[in-house]
Amino acid sequence: MTEDAEASAERAAVGNASRKAGKSNAANDRREQFEAVLSEMLGRPARFPRGLGVRDVALIPSDFDDLPVHGSYKELKDKIAALEKMISSAELGIKALLRLGDLHGFPDVDNLSPVDKYEGFSLLNAARLNGLCISSTKLLFEVYKNAQTAKSRLESEKRAYFPDGRGRKRNARAYLVADKLAQFYLYNVKNRPTYGTDYGAPSTEYQRALEKIFKIIGIEADTRGPAKAACRAIIDDDINKVRKPFPALTV
Repeated sequence: MTEDAEASAERAAVGNASRKAGKSNAANDRREQFEAVLSEMLGRPARFPRGLGVRDVALIPSDFDDLPVHGSYKELKDKIAALEKMISSAELGIKALLRLGDLHGFPDVDNLSPVDKYEGFSLLNAARLNGLCISSTKLLFEVYKNAQTAKSRLESEKRAYFPDGRGRKRNARAYLVADKLAQFYLYNVKNRPTYGTDYGAPSTEYQRALEKIFKIIGIEADTRGPAKAACRAIIDDDINKVRKPFPALTV
């Protein structure tokens, strides 16, 4: 390789490294902006969920860069129905195993809080507590958690793409972001977010945060429609689940 070729290759490598560093810095800046908006919305540092029984609401800007693809409303609805059956079966299995554990002298689960019940059944303790029954319960918890997460994500996408079962929303990405932010608010505040405007400007913490997030990730859309749809999609059962996130453990 000639000196000119070597110099050219070196310049190209430096250029590539510089571009990669620039992209990384931009991504970090965007994430910091994102987290600042979330904390401002809540009035405190944001809490991110660990998973079990709660919706998939861990927010990162890159989550909204690519949209999922679904063939039809029926296909999406069938996937959600299959996950609902899986969740129901996991709940029944967990209840049965916990009752069986009571019969065989396992800890008195009725006198434990839901969180204590779950955390007490670590994989380490499973071997100590008559292994098979408790380890099976642990595995069913993972099924329950993952199915809940997948179902919540698909429900969010269904609301964005097929709000009435027929057509697609004009800006599905805006509705997905609004829905995910509403779920994040619900998880942290344990209540339904609100929407509204005052002289055309967002007048609630949730909708003001949504407007800022739209700007950060480059969505050009009015927040009113997406905010209204996302807030109205949260029902009382959703609020009860985040206040008591482990219904399967009520035996």
